[in-house]
Amino acid sequence: LALAYCLRMREMRYVVGLTSAEHLEFVKSTNLYHEVYTYDDVDALPNNRTVVYMDFKCEGDLRHRLTLRMGTNLMYNMVVGPAVFQKKVTDQIFEKRAREVLFDESSWRERRRMVAEVTKTGRNEMLRDSFPAFVSRMREHFQLRRVSGPEEFRKMYESVASNEAPPGEAYICSLQPEDQEIDEIFA
Repeated sequence: LALAYCLRMREMRYVVGLTSAEHLEFVKSTNLYHEVYTYDDVDALPNNRTVVYMDFKCEGDLRHRLTLRMGTNLMYNMVVGPAVFQKKVTDQIFEKRAREVLFDESSWRERRRMVAEVTKTGRNEMLRDSFPAFVSRMREHFQLRRVSGPEEFRKMYESVASNEAPPGEAYICSLQPEDQEIDEIFA
């Protein structure tokens, strides 16, 4: 949602969301996307524009279907998420695309540091100034829930991984038990 918000701030002409059928209405309700489709609707996606695909789901078969649907209009495909979550493509009929890039946080941070030193674009200021508006807008759609302790964390993780967690819940997680004081953690 944060990426969609930033793209809309930059007045991108066409921002499309892909989500599960269970979360379709929630994603539409954010009004961040021009159109929202389910993963099952990939074959109905418009393919008459150039596309950059940011893959947060990390599912190879979905990425493969999308690649076939978009054809040469797919300019860039970035997989965002730890490699441990990335599901491989079954029966892949082509080699890995040269335009597919796995997100690497350390490289990104280094690149951002270098860009900040070389050019002063004002992007950091725009981000700083837009963050409160983004948080305010997301408060309309999300409920924060605290999770503490290994068992609660495990339950929350399984709920998210199995797509059973409500899309409007965001989690603040600690592996420390709820009753443990901060002073005890760092003692």
